[in-house]
Amino acid sequence: GGSAGAASAARLRAERELRADALREPSTGTLGSDSAMMGGGSLLEAASMMGGAADERAAAASGRGSGAGRGHSGSAGDAGSASGSRALDIMSGAIARSLAGSGFEGKLDAGRPAAFALVDVLTSDSSFPDEVAAAAIAAVAAETPALADACLDSPRGFLHVVSLLQPLLAGIVEATETFVSVARAYEELGLAMAERDRALAFQLLKDLAVPALVMLVKHRPAKRLHILRVMYSFTGAVVRHRRAVITTLHEQLADLGSFLSCLSLLIYIEHDLHSLLELYLYYARVGIAVPSPHLRAAAVAMLGVVASEYPAAVAPFLPKLEGLLSDSWWELRAQLAVLASAFLAVLDSVEVAADADGQGDEGAAPPSGAAQLDDWLSGLLSGAHGVALPLPQQAANESRQSALRILDATLRPGVSRGLALRVAVAYSAKALAVEPAIAPRFLECLCSLDVNVAARLLDLDPHGRPDELPVTGHSGGRYIQPSVPDEWPAGLMAETAVLRFEPEAPGALSPQALAVVMALLRPVRDGGEEQPQGGKEDEDGEDADADGPLRIGPGLEDRLFVPLQEHVAASLQDPATCRFGLDIISFVALYGEAGPAAITHPSVVSAIAGLQQQEASPAQEQCLGTLSRVLGELAKQGLADAVHECISLVADAAGGLPPASPLHRLAEQLQ
Repeated sequence: GGSAGAASAARLRAERELRADALREPSTGTLGSDSAMMGGGSLLEAASMMGGAADERAAAASGRGSGAGRGHSGSAGDAGSASGSRALDIMSGAIARSLAGSGFEGKLDAGRPAAFALVDVLTSDSSFPDEVAAAAIAAVAAETPALADACLDSPRGFLHVVSLLQPLLAGIVEATETFVSVARAYEELGLAMAERDRALAFQLLKDLAVPALVMLVKHRPAKRLHILRVMYSFTGAVVRHRRAVITTLHEQLADLGSFLSCLSLLIYIEHDLHSLLELYLYYARVGIAVPSPHLRAAAVAMLGVVASEYPAAVAPFLPKLEGLLSDSWWELRAQLAVLASAFLAVLDSVEVAADADGQGDEGAAPPSGAAQLDDWLSGLLSGAHGVALPLPQQAANESRQSALRILDATLRPGVSRGLALRVAVAYSAKALAVEPAIAPRFLECLCSLDVNVAARLLDLDPHGRPDELPVTGHSGGRYIQPSVPDEWPAGLMAETAVLRFEPEAPGALSPQALAVVMALLRPVRDGGEEQPQGGKEDEDGEDADADGPLRIGPGLEDRLFVPLQEHVAASLQDPATCRFGLDIISFVALYGEAGPAAITHPSVVSAIAGLQQQEASPAQEQCLGTLSRVLGELAKQGLADAVHECISLVADAAGGLPPASPLHRLAEQLQ
């Protein structure tokens, strides 16, 4: 028995090495081209040739001996062999059914199982349609419960599944439906297996999949987050398993940069950050001390996540981080802004300790100098202070000032540019409620962005708000796009906007400035819920799927629209701002206290009349075309009388409308 077990273990080790080597170029040990990365033949044939000894070993380890499997009888080897074939049959059947009638089933080698044949095709034929391949993988994912059982009953079954998914993870371009479908299927399998048997699921991952996954993590940064999610899905949220994944990454990557990048992604998907907090804080301390701005950015990213839950643990880092502001690398500056904003947003909710004299408890205060950081963290991580202890008053004040100085340095048009400023604006909105003094600078930065970028941040994109910023960090992760209007205090921003925009001459407001006004005046439900982007509307222009009328936020019409009404009306004469001005007027006409009178206001009539010329310029014609379309839409939403009155007033003010004017044609349609 001992010699047989040793032989089985040796055989498994040899097969694991073969599978790991199949994902490397023999001469360099690095990943080659996507097609070379497949290693398809070695991996697939290894799956087919595995004998019952490996299955018996797994069955014994999990208590599934003879007759003790999932409804199987006979020896453990027989049961495992059947389970291995069952996994392959499940996948091949799902793929065959998905491809049936698609016209592409003939591309698969009929002499091979459909699962293996699909890998062959997708790694050699770039003309195979992405959506067809993604649907085939989704069909496999639909069989996850049965696949999970088959994999847990037999390592061979799991290896068959890995033989389908892992080569595709390696070889399929990440910006495809197929890659996303493969990653999702792999992750769902891990979750299902861990739900059934956490220990065995994680052991199978370690033995049969980790080496190749780690190599992909190292050499394919753009795929890193997807692959890390796959690895974590097999841990069953068990802390020791997740710590083992991190330890494995550290040992097998053998590269501090790749490892810190992984940690900066993993921290976002931790279910129990507290249990691994000391690990993340330790490597954050390591990362900010290295000269590479890329690694520093990864380290600061980790601290940004920690700050939201454990600000006391981040407080001692802030003075040291101020010294990194001299670095011009965009992502480091962006992450510093994210960290400072997250820290300030929660600081007011943190208990502040004070002694009887009202002074901070100096005994537990974080260090003000970088030289004492190691000692403080050592005590904190050993439990001497405790990460959840109240911040002493002096420490809270000092760390707040450090965070404000970081935001002051990063929220600067012309200093922080492009990607850094975009991220800083997106994430600093959450700090406005507790630090209203930064509102003018925030508004200045927002208005300095490209108008399309500003519109997306303000949820004004007609296609809806994307989940991610179109920004990829050095770690391979993409930045989540927060909703700025969901984060900022509307009243404060309305006051700030009026102070900034009202002194401007009418017609001088930029599209970005008008986008801010539009975002502030966007109607919300009486309960405070914003109008959904692209929602289903009834004949009155209201969301038919929600209860209660839409209204402009309390007080915003008087505090924002009324002072800027002439500026909004003047914007109708510029093609760059006309649509923003019309949308603002439409919001007030449909959902505001002024109602239809917003359309017939003298400032609006005067601005439109100024466009009426016998020989209109191309810019004027463009504005008139936009006006005609929007007024026509308002007429269909119950404001036909107001629209007709507006056109009549414009005709009187302009001395008549030219027959070719779009407004003249609209007036005829409304009669």
